[in-house]
Amino acid sequence: FLAVLPATTVEQGRVTCERLRTHIGAADFGIDGLASAVTISIGLTEARTGEVSAAVVARADAALYQAERVGRNCVANL
Repeated sequence: FLAVLPATTVEQGRVTCERLRTHIGAADFGIDGLASAVTISIGLTEARTGEVSAAVVARADAALYQAERVGRNCVANL
């Protein structure tokens, strides 16, 4: 999934991502009556002036892989 947060600083974006990560981790996603823990990793980045969208998405994707490498269930920023 991709979330675009216009007019948002990186710090505001981090707060939003952490809130989303926390809510998903606390939600009850029971499947067929069995409890199932769900966590998410998030790659966060900021668009640079004049940058094409493909470059922004590629950097966010790289940040996501970084989050997964360091242990998952976290937000990484590039």
